[in-house]
Amino acid sequence: MGRLKAERLHLKEERALVLVQLAIQESEIKSAQLRREAERNREIEEAAMRRMKRREEKIREKQVYFGFRKLLEETSGELVELNRRIAAENERLLAVRQEREEKNARKQKATLPLGTGPGRSVTMTSVRRRDGIKCWI
Repeated sequence: MGRLKAERLHLKEERALVLVQLAIQESEIKSAQLRREAERNREIEEAAMRRMKRREEKIREKQVYFGFRKLLEETSGELVELNRRIAAENERLLAVRQEREEKNARKQKATLPLGTGPGRSVTMTSVRRRDGIKCWI
């Protein structure tokens, strides 16, 4: 009987050893699954972060675009106003120049002799010099 008991005890030990080995294998499989799942979750989070960063970058680009657009609109308004002022000043200067030229023409006519000889009369002709000044000859 001692031998039978020893075999039973040995079988129990082997079963226990097999059960421990199975438990170890199951825990290794579980931990491997958890590692894979954690890795997959990490990759998903990284992809989500990349998408979020790209969206933020696009939003910043749009903000910059709209900021420049607003700045251009403001600058455009200022330029329109400045061009209007310049046009008004140019009109004023043109009127002053024409008035001065008319005054000079009247003065020039007043100083010209009426004729240069028997039956000849002097005609006035205006000429612009190279520097843009109008001369009478």
